[in-house]
Amino acid sequence: MKTQKYVTIANILRNKILSGEYPVKSKLPYEREMIAQFQASKMTIKKATDILVDEGMITKIKAKGTFVNDFAEGSLDQMKQGNYFRGLTALYADITLTSHVLVFEIIPSDAFISDKLNLSVNTAVYHIKRVRIKDEQPFVVEEIWMPASLIVNLKRVHVEHSIYEYIEQQLGYIIDKSHRRIEVHTANETDAALLQIAVGQPVILARQTGRFSTGQVFEYSKATHLGETFSMDVILTRRN
Repeated sequence: MKTQKYVTIANILRNKILSGEYPVKSKLPYEREMIAQFQASKMTIKKATDILVDEGMITKIKAKGTFVNDFAEGSLDQMKQGNYFRGLTALYADITLTSHVLVFEIIPSDAFISDKLNLSVNTAVYHIKRVRIKDEQPFVVEEIWMPASLIVNLKRVHVEHSIYEYIEQQLGYIIDKSHRRIEVHTANETDAALLQIAVGQPVILARQTGRFSTGQVFEYSKATHLGETFSMDVILTRRN
């Protein structure tokens, strides 16, 4: 299942705004320039930019163009945080990103997974293991558990593409929070083979519990990243 082109374009434009490539108050390229750049129709560009208008990121001014909004202090940082919840497919929208699915099954939850997902033992959960590949280079191995009763009708085609996109666009949930623990490890034989690196090479292990806006836990995952390609922005806010 391929992401619709206007969604991909919206993701690319959003990433450029959040990275500062398109600073606040700056003017986006003209519509005709984006049509040529993305090889898309006028309607596709309109649908892509309408998404960002609805998100409050840009404003269209008739006869003048489309401009990045002047965000209030702190709101851009919040948008950067929120962008992580769109998943890797959105974060790397301008790069060829694919998934090699190793495991996709429904299993009874053991005590550990039940505790992480706030479920009773032996509840049906999806167990997924996949390698994410960026420009033909594997860069992360993900292992994921999700309640089968919550993420209904999840198919292999969704796992091969973007699970988060399916959850938000098809199921209508809002992914709101995650608790992520980052550790430095050395690659074991399995991860080394999947990531095409030497055994013992540094890798980053990220353990994550994800929640919807309702507070319900929908995911526990482990992701083993190539140490040389992993980066993460951390935003610290002091609240009195």
